[in-house]
Amino acid sequence: VLPRLQRLAAKCGEVGIKYVFRTDGVTWPVAGSLWGRSGVHAAGEIDYGAGMRLAELRKRFPRLTLFGNIDCGGVILTGGPEDIRRATRENLEETGGIGHIFGASNAIMPETPVENYLAMLDEADRYNLLY
Repeated sequence: VLPRLQRLAAKCGEVGIKYVFRTDGVTWPVAGSLWGRSGVHAAGEIDYGAGMRLAELRKRFPRLTLFGNIDCGGVILTGGPEDIRRATRENLEETGGIGHIFGASNAIMPETPVENYLAMLDEADRYNLLY
């Protein structure tokens, strides 16, 4: 898979497109290939529930743009607004909002309480982010 992914990411770069590789779960066993040697520009669906932490990704792959990391199947779905605010702050503090496109680890599920989603956006606003 790696040679083909390298060619795809390189071709995207040649024509001015940023390639975002999206996968969830525990990617640490293949992180060096997937986020390092492949040449992809960004990582999407970063799975907080699987132990993927932005601070460690940023440390190991400083040029990689990071998408998401608020646990869409956990805290945003089952927590309360203060739990969401705490998770949002943790996310943003790990990257300082730099090279990080803030959001859920995957998708906002239909059964997500509206007040939780609004709490996430409100807390992100405190960091002056665009989303």
